[in-house]
Amino acid sequence: MTDDGNLVPDAFKEVVKKIGSKIVAGQLKDLLKVSAPAKFHYNATHLQLNAHGTCLCATHLTNAANTEDPLERMKWVLGYYIGG
Repeated sequence: MTDDGNLVPDAFKEVVKKIGSKIVAGQLKDLLKVSAPAKFHYNATHLQLNAHGTCLCATHLTNAANTEDPLERMKWVLGYYIGG
């Protein structure tokens, strides 16, 4: 896993700044409600996630288009929707 743009230290500074502002404001109960940036959770861009979500499109929707049975077609479409 690489950190090309120093995203992790910047995100860490952002979290520390949020926690510090809550401590200064006296909101000690709310320290557990500080949200972590998405950069901590998954190292992919929005475009990469959309590309991953449509990778099933070629097989599932093609199979759905080639199927005569409406129930089978619905299964393929739902498989694409749930899988993506």
